[in-house]
Amino acid sequence: MTRPAREEAKRLGRAVVFVHQHDAHITNPQLRAEIEILLLTGRAMDFAARIKGHEQLVGLTHELVHQYAKYAGLGGFELTNTVLPKLKAADLIDYRVDSQGRIVAMEEFVGVSASVIEQTVAVLDSLAPSRTDLAVLHSVEIGAIAPLAESQHLEQIVKRGFTDQEAGRALTVTRAIGRRSLSQLNEGTRPLAIFALAHCIALHPDIYWHSMNTVLSTVKLEACREFNWTVDDAFVLLRAVDPEDMFRPRALRILARA
Repeated sequence: MTRPAREEAKRLGRAVVFVHQHDAHITNPQLRAEIEILLLTGRAMDFAARIKGHEQLVGLTHELVHQYAKYAGLGGFELTNTVLPKLKAADLIDYRVDSQGRIVAMEEFVGVSASVIEQTVAVLDSLAPSRTDLAVLHSVEIGAIAPLAESQHLEQIVKRGFTDQEAGRALTVTRAIGRRSLSQLNEGTRPLAIFALAHCIALHPDIYWHSMNTVLSTVKLEACREFNWTVDDAFVLLRAVDPEDMFRPRALRILARA
């Protein structure tokens, strides 16, 4: 693999990891179906990482392999018919089964023939990703480099060989993957998120506006367009209000706007 190809593989591999890290928060069934290959690649590598080095302690039995697969979110059918053959094709494992299909021996080569990130891309390739899958990974990778305006982000995807339609869909999917409800944020980041969102509300009554804290109108519009409030978000906002200020007219107006 040439150096440019290796660098691109690493970038796309990291994008697969990003998608996998968000797997539990992707609840829309249509979205999950659309990026099925990306999610499966992440779970396959999760499984591979769990069995790494295990045979040095105790042999991997059929039962142990299936238990580790469950921890990675893989059922027995998916493991046997898809994941294990693809991991073997990508040179991450070798295994044998008996006449009943039970695993009698397994050896792993995670991180041996290449870095884990490069092996992730090898597994992805073995699953035959669609152009949309690849466009999504490029979109994720572009977004990780630096925040761009929508038009600039789309332009960068197109420059990588995708059509305008593919780029547009990839950006939509990327946004859906990375979107978070306030209730899903931890206690450290949640106040910062509320603080940032408050600055996207026009003429927020509790903010002294000046040149250093005024958000550009284009940014406000973009942020508000992504708002997708849930009941849990409403509870989070209510809990964030100081009880002593709860019934001030200004506080009520803030909640009404939200």
